[in-house]
Amino acid sequence: MATLTVTVPEDSTQNIEGLVSINAPLEKVFEAHVNQDLFTKWFMRGNEVLVKYYDGKTGGSWHIAEKDPEGNEYDFCGSYHEVATNERIIWTFEFLGMPERGHVSIERMDFVKVDDSTTEIHYHSTFMSLKAAAVDIPMGGGKGGVAFDPRTVTDQELEEISRQYVRHLHPHIGPDQDVPAPDVNTNAQIIDWMVDEYEKLTGDTTKASFTGKSIANGGSLGREAATGRGGVVVLSELLRLHQDNRKIRYAIQGFGNVGLFFGTVVQAEHPDWVLVAASDSEATVHCDKGLDPTKLQAYKSARGRFKDYEDTDVNIISNDELLTLDVDVLVLAGFEETVTVDNVNTLRADYIVEMANGPVTNEAQEILAKDKTVVIPDIIANAGGVIVSYLEWLQNKDNTSWTELDVNARMATYLTKAIQDAYEYAKQYELTLNEAAFAIAITRLINIAEKNETV
Repeated sequence: MATLTVTVPEDSTQNIEGLVSINAPLEKVFEAHVNQDLFTKWFMRGNEVLVKYYDGKTGGSWHIAEKDPEGNEYDFCGSYHEVATNERIIWTFEFLGMPERGHVSIERMDFVKVDDSTTEIHYHSTFMSLKAAAVDIPMGGGKGGVAFDPRTVTDQELEEISRQYVRHLHPHIGPDQDVPAPDVNTNAQIIDWMVDEYEKLTGDTTKASFTGKSIANGGSLGREAATGRGGVVVLSELLRLHQDNRKIRYAIQGFGNVGLFFGTVVQAEHPDWVLVAASDSEATVHCDKGLDPTKLQAYKSARGRFKDYEDTDVNIISNDELLTLDVDVLVLAGFEETVTVDNVNTLRADYIVEMANGPVTNEAQEILAKDKTVVIPDIIANAGGVIVSYLEWLQNKDNTSWTELDVNARMATYLTKAIQDAYEYAKQYELTLNEAAFAIAITRLINIAEKNETV
């Protein structure tokens, strides 16, 4: 016997959490997830099974087809990223019946021994498909990676790891299947190595197998600034919808790549807005008269940390103090769960822009909603990068290259419509923007699946 508890995505996350309790010893439960014969028995619910390949160890992959009583065949596949015996499994799962690219989930399962005859499986599944659906682009948004610290290896080792990753992954990716893009600790050079290896293995030279490439290797102009720029586009449109024409005073929590480009795009396109504070991981620079984002970045590149910053009228305050500043807009571009029930009542901003993933917890969202603080949800606010990935893919497929102005304009079109849709949906159903954005995204995914008879 087994019992299953599932927690569906919260407003501020793109995850599904689950707990399965099984009346069986830990060793047998774990074996059922890595042994081919056992796996196919429980996974396919007794239907006829065709095993195309199966290797249930770290670095292995699997592809299984199921035939139902009517003769319909359904294909499932994935890769084992980590198999730690009787402890955990990290794997990818893909249903090949989904119509769009990238409908892959990466799941982590932790196996816990309750007693000699009972085992619990705690699983955590991430679906970036919600972000793609929220901005209405036909990309699924799967996630994957290699678990290591790139700072501990040489450039030669990093290249070999990148190429080895593609050797394992290449049967499951391609221009019309699943298209990887860069994320944390990944850059254009790493993607270029991966593209080169993919081309050697498959002979496909369209460049559309990956996005985030260098410009010389088929990458898109506008990508580096896309996420930060996108946040400005979304905020600007929401202010227009609210008929809010004030001279905006704003603070940026997390002045990395995203925070920097948010600030420089504002500086260029809204020169009357005032940046009053910006933080790195250790300290915040604060100046009521206004800070220059370009000057801040030059300082960081040359000298490092904000804690040592010196300039007229500039104060160094703590990162906690930044959250409490009396500003119109608070840009959260740092980490998950920055705003919680413990500090939410100290915030004074009218608008919060979620440039990081899940920087405001679900409980804090509820409190902010009661206080009429507007939170622009991450699945729209920080979707500029995934949109430009899609635009890069389109350029590669057509063997063309657009200007940066053209890329920026196309990205802005998607984001403007996304925030307009969320705004109207929220008004119609009396929801927050977060709730509206997730409702729209989930509805779109369900409609796609029903249209293609995959649910």
